Amino acid sequence: MQAELVWFTIKDIINFRFSQQMKKNSRLLTNFATLLIICMGSLLLYVWIHFDELRSEQAYRQMWYLNHKFENK
Repeated sequence: MQAELVWFTIKDIINFRFSQQMKKNSRLLTNFATLLIICMGSLLLYVWIHFDELRSEQAYRQMWYLNHKFENK
C-alpha cells in the first residue's frame, strides 16, 4: 500500500513538472509566433511602400545583365 502511494506521488511530480514545461514551451512558442508575425508584417509593409522602386531597380538590373552578357565573347 505504501509503495503504491510513493508511486503515485512520483507520478504526480513528473506530471506537474511536465505541465510546467509545457506552459513554458507554449509561452515561448507564442512569443516566437508574435515576433514572426511582426517581422513578416513589417517586411510586407516595406514592400508595399517601396514596390515601384523595387520593381524599377529589378528591371534596371535585368537590362544591365542582358546588355553585358555577351560583352566578353
